[in-house]
Amino acid sequence: MIEIRGVSKAYSGRTVLHTTDLVVAGGTVVCVFGPNGSGKSTLLQITAGVTPPDAGEVRIDAVDLRRSPHAARSRLGFMPQGGGLYERLTVTRHIELELSLRSRTGASAKERVARLFDGLGLRDLVDEPAANLSGGMRQMLALCRALCAWPAAALLDEPTAGLDGSHRDNVWRAVRELAEDGSAVLVSSHDVDDVAECDAVVCMSSGVVVAAVPVEALHQDGLGRKKACLPRAVRRTDAVAALKCPSVLAASFQGGCVSVWVKGSASLDAVSAELNEHGVDTAGIRHEEPTLEDRLRHVMERGSVDPTRRDHG
Repeated sequence: MIEIRGVSKAYSGRTVLHTTDLVVAGGTVVCVFGPNGSGKSTLLQITAGVTPPDAGEVRIDAVDLRRSPHAARSRLGFMPQGGGLYERLTVTRHIELELSLRSRTGASAKERVARLFDGLGLRDLVDEPAANLSGGMRQMLALCRALCAWPAAALLDEPTAGLDGSHRDNVWRAVRELAEDGSAVLVSSHDVDDVAECDAVVCMSSGVVVAAVPVEALHQDGLGRKKACLPRAVRRTDAVAALKCPSVLAASFQGGCVSVWVKGSASLDAVSAELNEHGVDTAGIRHEEPTLEDRLRHVMERGSVDPTRRDHG
């Protein structure tokens, strides 16, 4: 379990992480989602013990990070942005060093490492120094090092950044296997595809947690609004006019046409009539299935936290 209680951080008088509470249960993968500069990496660095918080506490597998840093870190696998690799060390030596630091030896450890090497495509590169690896394989090595000791908790900062589809799939298979074995995993990302792989998402903006929901809820129709596309409304001013309609909650101009979010109780006919009254061409109006990105944007705009899920997992 990862427990983050009342954690905050400021640099030179500027708050980069406001008071944050988050719990990730064992067997759960939670994504901290937000744009660059939203505070994701700062949160993970504090949780990993790399950066001290100004206030609050962190517990890893029930061990207080401040009071017992060595014991807490011994239960934690951390993949920072950039990987933090040693250029001259081989793939094998990176992993041997990590296992030694965690006092993980024996047949069981070797078996787990062998599975990771195979699953992450490192099997044929074990004798290569990190300096010789491609960017994608450096990512794989950094992930392997974070997971090889089978930690009780793992912190992965942008683990899929810059990876192609097959490498991304390999990352998520390894992460899922770790979680299925009971570990708590906290991942940071600004990629919607990563959110889809997780159990819950914590949305951040300007150092503030603005929303936290189970990912499953994002795929349900209980968000209180529907989406409609107006293929004949091709002016930005149509989006502005649509916002004047009582049933329209939001409007956007993308891809050369207007899309509107409407109240869940409103019919398309009623919305069409309102739009016509405000001079918006509704010919061909149709229901549009919201994408995961649409739903995430709505949750972040709404800025609400699911009251039934205070502790994620």
